[in-house]
Amino acid sequence: MEAERAGRVVRDQVEPAWDDARSSRVQQRVLAELAAPSPRSVRTRSPWIALVAAACLATAMAVVVWGPWKRQATVEFVDGSTARVIGDGQVMPTLVSDARIELEHVRGTVIYDVTPRPDRNFVVRAGGVTIRVLGTAFQVSRVEQKVTVEVQRGRVEVTRGDHAVRLAQGERVVLEDTDDSTGQERAVAAASSAAAAVDDEVPSVPASALLPVPPERSAAELFRAADDARGSGDAERAIQLLQELVREHPRDPRVTMARFTMGRLHMQQGRAAQAAQAFESCGQAFGGEAWAEAALARSSTGDTSRSKELAERYLQHFPDGPRAGEMARLAGR
Repeated sequence: MEAERAGRVVRDQVEPAWDDARSSRVQQRVLAELAAPSPRSVRTRSPWIALVAAACLATAMAVVVWGPWKRQATVEFVDGSTARVIGDGQVMPTLVSDARIELEHVRGTVIYDVTPRPDRNFVVRAGGVTIRVLGTAFQVSRVEQKVTVEVQRGRVEVTRGDHAVRLAQGERVVLEDTDDSTGQERAVAAASSAAAAVDDEVPSVPASALLPVPPERSAAELFRAADDARGSGDAERAIQLLQELVREHPRDPRVTMARFTMGRLHMQQGRAAQAAQAFESCGQAFGGEAWAEAALARSSTGDTSRSKELAERYLQHFPDGPRAGEMARLAGR
């Protein structure tokens, strides 16, 4: 028992502090790497796609009444995602940012068409049922204590309590609308009876297919795992872990560092456009280093106009910064 207690103390008190210290060391190391010249082999000229910033998304949402959307309205987000309300359906926005969109499906039927964006979480909650997507089209109906999720394109993960199931195109699941996470038997019964009342051409996944959800990893754990992958030379795995950190923990203080590190990794892999997007999402972080790196990345893609704009932004805010000379050359001064 003493060994278990000691283990809990290490896990709950020592590990978080160690992870924070490690985050600081990683940040210092990544910034130190800026002294090394950026890869000059990057000469791709893929079209530039602007990163949708949180401010733009918030501005777009401002034109919509912050309340239930209903009466066959179609709400469009700035990234192209839409929520089309059918009949007396209602849906309420609860969180809108560049990293996460959360909607409360109040009642009725809504068809969601979500633009693929790996760095953004799109979540719909209907009572005790949660639907998480990356890029897909699906329909949610919440009627008479039942929630039906039907996928029209792509894949979604449907969670109820501590169990989840993934649905592919053309699949559907019917669950009891309750916040009680212990009612698995009632959920199975609800699925069986409700499935008989809907279109038989759409295959239904039984509620019993819901499997336990693995425990969510903390931001510190993801950051540590990404650093380990990066250290072993697995850049792609590191990027995946950092993207997960940004999606699952959008308010964590490590997010900016995660985005900046993704930018460095993308540049190392020869993906200057994606690197520029990651750097720009950091704003003026690290004394303008993110802007400077974004300017160099844009220059590598041939987007000289955007490169000059970012260089000028750096010079305006950090006229005596360590990258001022380099930025002045990019700006054509």
